Amino acid sequence: MTQSGETEGTLIKNRGIVNLVLKGNTFKNNPVKLIAVLWGEKGQKPENNTINHSGKIEIVQNLKLKLMY
Repeated sequence: MTQSGETEGTLIKNRGIVNLVLKGNTFKNNPVKLIAVLWGEKGQKPENNTINHSGKIEIVQNLKLKLMY
């Protein structure tokens, strides 16, 4: 992805997704603080991604979920 997203936002909104593979991507010149927040407790991790001037990929162990009934 190049030059996508909003300055204050997260580029990839993946909260609540349990099975996610973020692999082999190039993120370049995206004006965001975070590319994605991955759920480490579920084994999500970035692999072989190239990041240039695009924030970071954050991994958290306990991700808060919003449940809707």
